[in-house]
Amino acid sequence: MNNYIYIISISIFLIACSDSEVFMAYGEFVDTNNTTVGEVEIMEQGNGSNIRISLKGLKPGQYLFNFHENNVCNTPSFDLGGNKIRFFDDRINLYKFKVKKEINRYTGKIKDFNKIIFIENIFLDPKNSATIMDSNKSSIIISDMSGKRIICSEIYPSF
Repeated sequence: MNNYIYIISISIFLIACSDSEVFMAYGEFVDTNNTTVGEVEIMEQGNGSNIRISLKGLKPGQYLFNFHENNVCNTPSFDLGGNKIRFFDDRINLYKFKVKKEINRYTGKIKDFNKIIFIENIFLDPKNSATIMDSNKSSIIISDMSGKRIICSEIYPSF
């Protein structure tokens, strides 16, 4: 019993003395008509970030996901979002995902896209020189496979 209390006491002490902050960000996705179509939540973790993407109404197919250098989602073109941010290699696109034609058995409609992905070298800590939360912040732009920008989210810190 004493060992159990000792372990709990040490654990509480270590948690209380921890000075590591949790850096998080969020945003709402809008389409080219400025209609809200989803949300994004980002949590920095270790050498990158977990990114939860939730989108409704996307047609089945493949899409491209990229961070852009400015926190601006001007409809309908999203061109003020600026250039794609290149993080760690020469890939043209950071992430490619597929929306499958899965039917929700309760609604009869295509299921919404809801996924958590981990991407290395995405940082939210404003003290980190590689942060996406610099003075311009950032946006996420989703494009179709031809590169046409169709959905955008301005990213805001929530820490």
